[in-house]
Amino acid sequence: MGNPEMGWISHIDRERHLPPSEMGDLGKPAEGIVIDFIKSRFPRMQVRPATKEEDSGYGKIIDAVAYMDGRPIMGLQITTATDSVARNKKMEELKNKPFIRLPEMDPKLDSAIPRTITFLEAKEVAAYIRRPDFNSHPSLAKQILESNINSLKFDSLQTKNGEEILRLNRLIIMLEAELQRSNAEGRSKTN
Repeated sequence: MGNPEMGWISHIDRERHLPPSEMGDLGKPAEGIVIDFIKSRFPRMQVRPATKEEDSGYGKIIDAVAYMDGRPIMGLQITTATDSVARNKKMEELKNKPFIRLPEMDPKLDSAIPRTITFLEAKEVAAYIRRPDFNSHPSLAKQILESNINSLKFDSLQTKNGEEILRLNRLIIMLEAELQRSNAEGRSKTN
């Protein structure tokens, strides 16, 4: 028999070069990455993973909840799916239910919060896992910010409620400012 250690090294090297669909399920790590990113870039926001109840059922599928000043402001669905059928299904869910109400929310006091979809490339998630530093992965930061900005812009077109539109616009402005800062940081590193 050959050297088992060389077999393991060869296997590890092959895994690093696999196409995203063969990297394994990176959904849970992707969720953690998005949560960590938001916490690190937006000090006023708190983010937690979704409960089992929030992550199941028609129109309630979210992976994380963002809060500001102790109030829920956004439900995030996070995916590394590359399959167009899976992506289209998630987009259809967002289209059918752009706003959600969490069990903790009071229907008389709290407006529904927007849902977003964060599309991440599996290879970027895998690279971040190997080297967990957002400054080393500007395209991952860009994917997180742009996905959420685009979802929020879509959500804003789905409501006529002035208060919801105002809250959505505040979130969009905040995320766009961070995107501009991240892009400027990335450009200065390449110059």
